[in-house]
Amino acid sequence: MGVQKIIGGNAIKQGTTISHVDAIGGIDSFASALSNGGVNNSGVIVDRMKVYRFYSGDSNGLQSTATYTVAAGADDGRATRNSSSTSNTSYNAGFRHTSSKEYIGAQFDDEEGKYDYYVLYFRFNSVVAAQGATVQSAYLKLNKRGYVGTSSNHDFYVAALDADNQAAPTAASHLNHSNFTTAEVTWQNNTDTGNGTLRSAANGTVLSSPDIKTVIQEILDRSGWSTGNSIVLAFYAKSRVQYKNTYVTVEHYDDSGDVPPQLEITI
Repeated sequence: MGVQKIIGGNAIKQGTTISHVDAIGGIDSFASALSNGGVNNSGVIVDRMKVYRFYSGDSNGLQSTATYTVAAGADDGRATRNSSSTSNTSYNAGFRHTSSKEYIGAQFDDEEGKYDYYVLYFRFNSVVAAQGATVQSAYLKLNKRGYVGTSSNHDFYVAALDADNQAAPTAASHLNHSNFTTAEVTWQNNTDTGNGTLRSAANGTVLSSPDIKTVIQEILDRSGWSTGNSIVLAFYAKSRVQYKNTYVTVEHYDDSGDVPPQLEITI
């Protein structure tokens, strides 16, 4: 039997009924999502020569969630800048990608009266998403290894290097903020995203960022983006707390024991 109609993914929403007419006129009807305890799940039903495929979906249509993990030492690292300025947007030293854990934020050098600003990067490869696909949600997941600093609110940020298919950075200047997406998301030290805060969660806790879908969307909307390309995220602070250290330590790929940085995207 020939194909009579192809239904686009976004036309199939939770609760939609799909009807199939076989060669002798029999009609089978089924919902677009299987339910298990009220949770809609992907699944497959095979009935004689017919294969029905079901996918997770909600009012936005079919969705696909994938988690990408840093998989090489060169795909995460850090850069620094020593400055007396109250804020920072560029880096000129301290580039490395071989440590088991790194920190972001600012350290105060009381001898020099200056601050060392730190930025981290995480490269995620083979991201499966069509050019212009709608991002429903996205989260950076990091294994916290420490926090030093103020208990008052302090802002950290997540953005991406603004490129179609970003290679791993090889120099500190590659992480200058001028290379970032316009979209950035604030991850405050006291923001609880469901598993604790950057400041108070126990070391060894895998923390999820606030939703960074605007950052990922800006990359997917680039005319040169193709499925299978790479995305590099940056995690950084723009300012320091006067005369104090304020930084977060997170696990990197070269710590072979636990959880390297991850990116979860729902399309």
